[in-house]
Amino acid sequence: MLDDVTIFIPVRHRLHRLESLLSLWLNQCPNIIVWDDSDTFSTEQPVRVIRCSDPIGSCVKFRGANLVRTPFFCAADDDVMPEGGFLAEMKDWQAKLHGVVSIFGRKLGPKYRSHPLQRADEITAPVDVDFVGQWYLGRTGDFLVPMQGCHDYRLDDLYWSYEARRKGVRLSVVPSKRWHYEGQNEAPICGSKGYWDLRDRFVQEQQGK
Repeated sequence: MLDDVTIFIPVRHRLHRLESLLSLWLNQCPNIIVWDDSDTFSTEQPVRVIRCSDPIGSCVKFRGANLVRTPFFCAADDDVMPEGGFLAEMKDWQAKLHGVVSIFGRKLGPKYRSHPLQRADEITAPVDVDFVGQWYLGRTGDFLVPMQGCHDYRLDDLYWSYEARRKGVRLSVVPSKRWHYEGQNEAPICGSKGYWDLRDRFVQEQQGK
């Protein structure tokens, strides 16, 4: 049980598996915050629930670091399901590499998808990347970057990755098979109209900065 980490889970529409997800995380960490953008979720489990009547959007997962007192912070999407020993394994990787470790990420080129996606369950050694997404673990202070300049929720993870690297934070995807993903059969943000073009344009704009 790791008590020096706070797990921050933002939710809005996908509440159907949240109780089971919280049970899995409580087996590994006692400090959990649920940010509920639906303003409807309640639970008997020993977690802190912050219900928001005016949805902020997914960018709140990076601002959540302002709410914790633990030295380490984990921003976790609600469709990444941890298996036994996952958090401890990722914490060990973070101790070795420093910076922020993740299970998804990629190097960026002229376009967002110039290089293949790196997944924790498909690699055997850590890979330094320019962008990480969906699940993040690092020192709390490394998440405290300005997000005011991000004006489209479809860019928040990409925007944060650029700002974190400007701050000198190392981003890495590390190997782990102690998790599984349950979002593959749901309508993802990346399926929205113009998503990939938007991210390509943002990467191109950042090239000269």
